[in-house]
Amino acid sequence: MPVSTGPDSINLDYRLMTLVLVMASREDLSKLYTEPANGNPDEVRWEQLLDLGFPIEMLRENLYVFQNSDTQDGLAKVQRAMQTIINLNDYCPINCPGNNGLTRLIAAAQGITAPVGAPGAKTTV
Repeated sequence: MPVSTGPDSINLDYRLMTLVLVMASREDLSKLYTEPANGNPDEVRWEQLLDLGFPIEMLRENLYVFQNSDTQDGLAKVQRAMQTIINLNDYCPINCPGNNGLTRLIAAAQGITAPVGAPGAKTTV
């Protein structure tokens, strides 16, 4: 058996993709996530995101990605597109999709993992 020279394979947590989906579909939650702490502990400022089911460690680890100006510009464009589609098709208010649906989506994503091979390893489908 060859000696590994890199990190081991991992299980991809689909809540990471759900985090991107939530930030891309809900401007209010994206702003809540990325606004400065102003002395508030993460548990307080991210209470709504925690209530949706995101683990605080995941939010802390990925905050810098969503605070990046390129990421914020890209999310703003997707948020406009998402809201336009929702308004045209569903006549839903600005906070659509609602928290109940997002909570269920995040809970479902928590149960889905996919093995991700070690860097450079061949994977089969």
